[in-house]
Amino acid sequence: MIKSFKLLVAGLALAASSITANAASVVVDLGTISGSYINTFTKAAGETFIDHINFSITGPANIDSAANHLDLSFTIPGLGNVALYNITDMFYDITGPSGFSTGPFSANNTTTTTLLNVAGDYHVNLFGKATGTQGGIYAVALNVTAVPEPETYALMLAGLGLVGFAARRRKSAV
Repeated sequence: MIKSFKLLVAGLALAASSITANAASVVVDLGTISGSYINTFTKAAGETFIDHINFSITGPANIDSAANHLDLSFTIPGLGNVALYNITDMFYDITGPSGFSTGPFSANNTTTTTLLNVAGDYHVNLFGKATGTQGGIYAVALNVTAVPEPETYALMLAGLGLVGFAARRRKSAV
């Protein structure tokens, strides 16, 4: 039993050491975005970080955003809890043109939808501290979808009105 446990710990340590750590804050420039962006980031042990994901939109849009950190920890009898990978105090916010700011949002894998009502440059800013013995790993998912402009709704309502008018006219003609 102890031999298999030692093998497990050795295997986890070997797997963990194969993941490279980033020593500096990360800046990702996505350019003009529509659609989805998903990525994972690795942080060195003890690193306090502020990472940035920059993107632009050409008109009003909704952004669905979520972030989550991996907590890979276990308890060793006699040693207590060992956290190989963990990030504490992780949260993010979204900033943009004309002082736009929303958040902070907890990085707990909960999707948050935010209306970005003007075209321009936006930034998702991620904060945390890698507290695992091997550092920390987190993932970010963004999905940007265009918001229909008021003219779209006006055309849709006019079309529905014409369909209703035609149906009523057909009914009275029969």
